[in-house]
Amino acid sequence: VVEKNEADRHNAEEDLDQLKSYAAEMQNRLQSQYEELRALQWQTFTRLNSTREDSSNSLHARVMERMIANKDQAESSISADLLALKKRILLLERNSNASTSLLSA
Repeated sequence: VVEKNEADRHNAEEDLDQLKSYAAEMQNRLQSQYEELRALQWQTFTRLNSTREDSSNSLHARVMERMIANKDQAESSISADLLALKKRILLLERNSNASTSLLSA
């Protein structure tokens, strides 16, 4: 009976040692997985920030391009209107001069 109890105790100690070893291995795996997840979380955060900055810069560039295009279009339209107005003034001056010449003759 004593030998059997001794053998059972020895087996129980071996089982306990194996369980402790297994628990330590699982803890190491969990720690490694946790660290990998934290690294992935950081990478994702960095990528999202980068993407957000790229989107913001791209949007800003498109807005600036439209503003410049609208400004150029507006300047072109104003120039055309000024040219038409100048031609109209010259035509009115010619007609006025012609009328004055006819009246004075």
